[in-house]
Amino acid sequence: MHGKSVELRLQDLWIRNINISMGLVNTNTTPMLLRLVAQHKIPAEKFATHHFTLAQIIDAYDTFSRAAETHALKVILSRESHHEATRNTFISTSLTFLP
Repeated sequence: MHGKSVELRLQDLWIRNINISMGLVNTNTTPMLLRLVAQHKIPAEKFATHHFTLAQIIDAYDTFSRAAETHALKVILSRESHHEATRNTFISTSLTFLP
């Protein structure tokens, strides 16, 4: 994760019953998550750690590409500044575009 290679020594791990799973967002739960956000049961605003305008898109990609260093969980791109943008939007992607 975060662009760093790791070495998995399978000859040491196999006997320890290690499970490795990988993948992208599981979209099966998206409708449920959106309902929970709409009901204010999940504080979606806490997932958005960084906000940028479209004019700052290069900075946004740079921030997300260095997520381990910048602690970026979700980078939000919007047409207007963070203070002017709608704050109740939650989309399960790494870079989110607001209208």
